[in-house]
Amino acid sequence: MPLKGIQLNPALGNVFLVLALLSLLGLLAALGWIFIPWIRNLWAGIKKWWPFALARTVRHLGTELREARDRNEQLDQLHKNLQTERDQLFEVLQDTKRELKRGERRKRIEKWRSVICDFDFHAENFASTDTYFEMEQYLLPEVVEMFKRPRTVHIGNEVHGDLAYKPALLREVTRIEGEWGLL
Repeated sequence: MPLKGIQLNPALGNVFLVLALLSLLGLLAALGWIFIPWIRNLWAGIKKWWPFALARTVRHLGTELREARDRNEQLDQLHKNLQTERDQLFEVLQDTKRELKRGERRKRIEKWRSVICDFDFHAENFASTDTYFEMEQYLLPEVVEMFKRPRTVHIGNEVHGDLAYKPALLREVTRIEGEWGLL
């Protein structure tokens, strides 16, 4: 019977090749250990110095960790300070906005009063003025209704004069002023 040998596929052949190379490296390392003294000295140096190198690395990492912790605490404090400053600036901004709004509303109320006092309700139609259009959204529905029905004349009395428009509008301005907190 003839010998056939072992038939290998390429993957199994690669595995055997790697095992052969590792065995060769192991044999060379063993021979070097026995016959070449500097390899033994190198190993002795590594065994002698690695604890110090490890300790130095640990000390260095500890120092870096403390520095990072200190930096983190500084950043946290800076963040808190910035939040406090932001909140204070927000409050100042809100107060400023409120004051500007109040001032603008005061000017509007003064303008409305001035226009109403100077307006001739006998000769002109107040509902067609810019002042009325500006005021209309704040007026009570019954006052708006007074101006929407132009054929109806609202007669005043001896206290308020001939027409009831001016006193009604002035009362409305006072009511709006109270709602806006300007009184």
